[in-house]
Amino acid sequence: MNPAPITTLYASILALVCISLGLRVAKMRNDKQIGIGDGDDRSLRRAIRVHGNMVENMPLALFLLLLFEIRDPAGWQVHAFGGLLTLGRLAHAVGLSKTGGASVGRLFGMVSTWTVIGLLAVLGILTWF
Repeated sequence: MNPAPITTLYASILALVCISLGLRVAKMRNDKQIGIGDGDDRSLRRAIRVHGNMVENMPLALFLLLLFEIRDPAGWQVHAFGGLLTLGRLAHAVGLSKTGGASVGRLFGMVSTWTVIGLLAVLGILTWF
């Protein structure tokens, strides 16, 4: 029996997104013959940051989601956090892929990711009171 089936779903979806972003970087490196770093190539630098931002933010959010689900809240609550996290991460990846400047996707992505992390952190702290 899976003790956290909802978190498993979102972790698996986000893992596939993360792999696709990493493969995109690898393909660009191969096409441009840039083995390490970004070779001062703006498009490669952006692709590296899109992947890097996913890797930087996804683990903490999923860990907190897992801890939340283990406390056995209503399933819709876990789906709400997991869904918002997933939409945010996808929006951020698309937004940052299109422009290095401000974009609706980047803004929504970071605000939703930080909201999920922040709310889950607060809920975790409140379990002690």
